[in-house]
Amino acid sequence: MYDKEEVLAEIDEESEYLCAFIAFQVNKVEGEGLPFYADEAEATRRYPFFKKCVDDVKGYNAETDETQFEVNF
Repeated sequence: MYDKEEVLAEIDEESEYLCAFIAFQVNKVEGEGLPFYADEAEATRRYPFFKKCVDDVKGYNAETDETQFEVNF
């Protein structure tokens, strides 16, 4: 869903970041990477880091046409 450079580049409004954050959590594969968020407090703590990660990846993708970076949070 959000694994394409063009889709990530379009995320620039708070509602879009939040939608991506929720979609990322819902589509996690159990047992891979960080576990599911335990509760609302944990999700609230992680959200600003997720937004920064998205912005960082968007910046990396803007620097080169040879490599595509994805969010892995």
